[in-house]
Amino acid sequence: MKLKTDRILVGGFAATLFLVAILFFLLPVQRFSELENRYLQKAPHLTWDNLLSHTYAEEAESFVTDHFPFRAKWVWVKSAVEQMRLQQENNGI
Repeated sequence: MKLKTDRILVGGFAATLFLVAILFFLLPVQRFSELENRYLQKAPHLTWDNLLSHTYAEEAESFVTDHFPFRAKWVWVKSAVEQMRLQQENNGI
């Protein structure tokens, strides 16, 4: 019974990761976040200089973070939770 439960848990986790990856590539790329009032990271350009200076990795990480599926909803949930905790600042604002 425990083995079956573990397989269902691992399968659900793998399916969730796969679904998020598929959504990342299928959802349109936004240029501006009205919720945060800022421009989002553009897709990085792969060049040898960028690769060797680690600029590509940093820009790729920022791009993935900015374009995570349903990111605006996650930001809203984070803000709502911080307001419920009576936190005065949200990322320094």
